[in-house]
Amino acid sequence: SVLDALGAVVDPGGLILLWNSQLSANRLMDAVHQMGEGEDFKLKMTPTDFRVTIAGDPTEHRAFLAASDSELDLAFLQLEDKPAHPLVSIEFGKSKPAAIGDTVMGVSRLSPAFDRAAFFETGHIAGRIAKPTAALILDASPALLGLPVFDVEGRAVGAVATVLSRASEPAAQGGDMMSYFALGRGRMENGPLGVFLLPGERLQELVGAARQRARELLSERAAPAP
Repeated sequence: SVLDALGAVVDPGGLILLWNSQLSANRLMDAVHQMGEGEDFKLKMTPTDFRVTIAGDPTEHRAFLAASDSELDLAFLQLEDKPAHPLVSIEFGKSKPAAIGDTVMGVSRLSPAFDRAAFFETGHIAGRIAKPTAALILDASPALLGLPVFDVEGRAVGAVATVLSRASEPAAQGGDMMSYFALGRGRMENGPLGVFLLPGERLQELVGAARQRARELLSERAAPAP
C-alpha cells in the first residue's frame, strides 16, 4: 500500500523531519498496552520505499530512513542524492523561549484528493508539562503532528509530537483502544497519550544526531562493494 506522509526539511542537504507514527505502529501498540488492553492485538508496519516530493519540484526523490526516536515519536528521512541546490530548511533553537499565551502557527497540507493544498494553523501556547517529558500544551489541531511550529517572527519554536505517559497512578490510566484515534478529533490528550509541542532546544539535539547518522549512512552507501 502507498502512504502519503508530510514532513519538513531540517537540513539543506535533504534531511526531513516527520511524524514517526506514519512509518511505525510502535506508538499505537505502546498506547494500547499501557491502557491494559489489546494483549492479542498486533500490528506491524515496515516501509520499504521512500519517495519525496518538494514544493515547486515535480521530481520524486528517493530517500531512506536515517533515524527515528520512538519515545518522542519523530523520524528523519534523508534524500539519497545530494540536492542540486541547498534546500530551504528549518532551524530550531534560534527562537525565544515560548511563553504561555504566545501566538504560534504552523503549515500543513490537505490530502492528495484536495490538491495537497497548504494551509495555516494558528494557535497559542496554552500551558506546559514537566513529565514524562518537558513539553508545551498547544491549542491547535493534530494536523501539525510531526511538523514545526513558528512564532510570529517566523522562527521555529518546536515541533508537534505525541507523548506517552507510562505513569502507573490510576489517574494516569484509563481510555480505550480508540484513545489513539480520538486525538485526531481535536483532543489534546486521552488516556495515556497526548499531543504536545516539543521545544526547539530538544529538536535541535535530535536534528544534530539525525544529521550525523544520515551522513554516516550516506558514506556507507557510497562506499564501493567489497
